[in-house]
Amino acid sequence: MTVYFYLRFAILKASIHTVNSEFCSAPMTTPSPEVTDQFNSSFDAATYVRQSAQLLNLAIPPEQMASVVENFERVHAIAQPVLDFPLPDNLESAPRFEP
Repeated sequence: MTVYFYLRFAILKASIHTVNSEFCSAPMTTPSPEVTDQFNSSFDAATYVRQSAQLLNLAIPPEQMASVVENFERVHAIAQPVLDFPLPDNLESAPRFEP
């Protein structure tokens, strides 16, 4: 389980860095429907974990690989309703979060 959390943290950290640097240097663009449909419909957890681990130079022991992949499949299933929720193109983020 430790490998799973380390991998998620490292990916999140890399994503935040990428988003921040892209946000500061270029205008935000909306991906085409073909790209978003391909992203949402063809998630392969085993490939994702293997490529992410290789990118991060993280050795996942073979006996733990199946459980890491299983957890990423769960994360994807949990996140899918959020990813599928339609948002209008002109939606602006709130300047301050108020629950």
